[in-house]
Amino acid sequence: MDVRSVSVGDGAQVEVRAMGAGEPVLLIQTALDPDELATLAAEPALRARYRVVDVRRRGYGSSSPPSGGGVVGDAADAIAVLRALGAEPAHIVGTSFSSSIALAVAALAPSAVATVVLIEVPPPDGSDDLAQVAGRLAETYANEGVASALDVFAQAMGDGAWSARRLELPVSEVERIERDADTFFASDIPALLRWRLAAAPPHPVLCIGGAETAPMFAAARHRVLRLIPQAEEVVIPGGGHIVAATHSAEVAAAMVDFLERHPIEQKGQRS
Repeated sequence: MDVRSVSVGDGAQVEVRAMGAGEPVLLIQTALDPDELATLAAEPALRARYRVVDVRRRGYGSSSPPSGGGVVGDAADAIAVLRALGAEPAHIVGTSFSSSIALAVAALAPSAVATVVLIEVPPPDGSDDLAQVAGRLAETYANEGVASALDVFAQAMGDGAWSARRLELPVSEVERIERDADTFFASDIPALLRWRLAAAPPHPVLCIGGAETAPMFAAARHRVLRLIPQAEEVVIPGGGHIVAATHSAEVAAAMVDFLERHPIEQKGQRS
C-alpha cells in the first residue's frame, strides 16, 4: 500500500492510501470513521482489477483541519487528489455522507469522472427525519459528551449502541473516532443538512443499499433513484447502514460488475 499526503491547495494536505493497479477508483471517506471503507478498499476482487485510492478528508487522521467548505470544499479536495495523482477520469465512490461529495465531484468536474457509486446515500433534501436526528446529536454532544452522542448516532443509523461497538474495536480505532468527532459534529452534520441534489449527473450511477438499513436511508435511496433516472440499484441482503464495512465482499462484487460494464476506455478517456 502506498500511503502519502497530497496537497489540495491553500496549504492543506489530505492523507491518501493507494493499492492495486488498473482504472482508478476513488473512495471518499464518509463522516466519523475514516477507516469505514478500508475493508472495501482491500477486497481482492476490487484491487485485482483497479487502482483503489482511499482518501481521508480534512479533519480526520493526519489530514489538515477542516476548511468549513462543506460538501463543495470536500469535492474540490477530491478533484485535487485525482489531478495530483494523474488519476483522471476515475470511478468515484461515496458512502453515506460522502455520497453527497461524490455527486458534487461529478457536478464540479464531469470530465474527471467516469462513473459514480453511491453506497447508503443520505437524504438529499434536508428531510425532517435527518433534521431531528441532527438536533438530538447536537444536544447530546453538548450536554453529555462524545460517547453518548455517538450512541445516539449509532442507534439512529440502525447499527446498535456505540457503547457496545466500541468494546469490539481496537482501542486505537476507538480513540481515533472519538478524537475526530468534533469534525463530524461541527462540520459534517451541518454540511449534510445544507446538501441538495441540484441535478442528476450525466454519468452511469450505481446505488448500493443494505436490505436492513434504517428506514430513513432506504427512503433516501429510493428518492435518489427517482432523481437520477439512469441509476442502477443493488440491495445487499442482511446489510445495514455500514454495509460497505460489514459486507465488503458483496459490495465489491456489485461494484466490479458495474464498473466492468462501464469501462473508462469506452468513454474516450475523458480529460
